[in-house]
Amino acid sequence: MQLSLRRLLSVSLVAALSACASNGGSETGNMMRSKKVDTDVQEAAKLQVRLGQGYLTEGDLETARDKLQRAMQLDPQSVDAHTLMA
Repeated sequence: MQLSLRRLLSVSLVAALSACASNGGSETGNMMRSKKVDTDVQEAAKLQVRLGQGYLTEGDLETARDKLQRAMQLDPQSVDAHTLMA
């Protein structure tokens, strides 16, 4: 089960990081990409929270903590990450 969660995480992070790549463009285009990156980062944070919650459920507290800390790095305002860490 842990292996499949790690694979899901890896694929999601690659997708999120791929969206971060920028090859220049107009100011409007850059703003649109910036908003997409913000959305992708928030989605990555949500995924980390879900993974953390799953590891908590399985009793793997160390991995859960790592996932929730990563979620808070990505989105310091994540109420769910802060709640689960408490």
